Amino acid sequence: RLGLEDSSLNAVDNIMQRIRELALQADNGTLNASDRQDIRAEIQQHLDSLLQISNTQDSNGEYIFAGSRGHTQPFIANAAGGFLYNGDSGQRLVQIGDGRRIAISDPGSGVFRDIRVGNGTFGVAADAANTGTGVISNGTVTNPAAWVPDTYTITMTAGTSTTYEVRNVANTLLSSGTYQSGAAISFNGIVVDIKGVPANGDRYTIAPAANRDLLTTVQNLANTLDGKGTGTSSTAITQQLNIAIGDLDQSFNHILEKRTHIGSRLNALDSESNMNKDLSLQLQSSLSTLKDTDFAAAALHLNQQLTALQAAYLSFSQIQRLSLFNSL
Repeated sequence: RLGLEDSSLNAVDNIMQRIRELALQADNGTLNASDRQDIRAEIQQHLDSLLQISNTQDSNGEYIFAGSRGHTQPFIANAAGGFLYNGDSGQRLVQIGDGRRIAISDPGSGVFRDIRVGNGTFGVAADAANTGTGVISNGTVTNPAAWVPDTYTITMTAGTSTTYEVRNVANTLLSSGTYQSGAAISFNGIVVDIKGVPANGDRYTIAPAANRDLLTTVQNLANTLDGKGTGTSSTAITQQLNIAIGDLDQSFNHILEKRTHIGSRLNALDSESNMNKDLSLQLQSSLSTLKDTDFAAAALHLNQQLTALQAAYLSFSQIQRLSLFNSL
């Protein structure tokens, strides 16, 4: 069962890599709406495959990602374009040694859901009312100790030169300066940049990263290419594709981490299996020795050894009475 889970997630890895390639391909200014529709159609097919994998069943017909609810289909697409999880958070454990148990399954809630998107720490967004061509990056954390989870707004003011201000929810000014396309904007231990030409009043938001399931992340990407995302301009599409690629990377890393844990458990099972095989061979060898023993010959040999031992003891007793021993 654990091997089936690993092979299933390996298939997820391969699909996610292809979806990322398609997202990068879609982020090309020379593509038209028809081109993006073709890409969206392939992404939708991959999404269907991911949904099928998330509902993988073992040889007994049980869903391996349903937690302890093995007879309940864990993932279902709803009419609103979202995905419901009907499993639970349970894990199946088996005893592999004296007082040692190991999980042979993982619930879908921990594998396909609860994935921290954005860059893993925070996420970005461009205001839907923006009219410029500025696109904000997904950003990085340069000093985790200085990061303060909050919602921050970067506001652009265009004039002779374009300037920016960074404020938190309390409207406290945290950073300001003259805007340069691609230049770092740093505050509270993080760095982002904006490329393009923002218009006066354009705003960008930075907020703590949200949790999202993998299927919805892929569906959001498909929606962007289908014109169902926020904004229809080329700048809005580019922004959403950049965000989607960051979300895909986080999902891919999450699945990779799960596979690493599964690999550790598979190695533990292999080690325990080898130990049990060695013990079995030892027991079989001991049993074979007992079966092959000629008990009559063994008894005769033992009597001969006892007779020799008694003779040696008698000789030593006689020698001990000699004067040489008495003088020592």
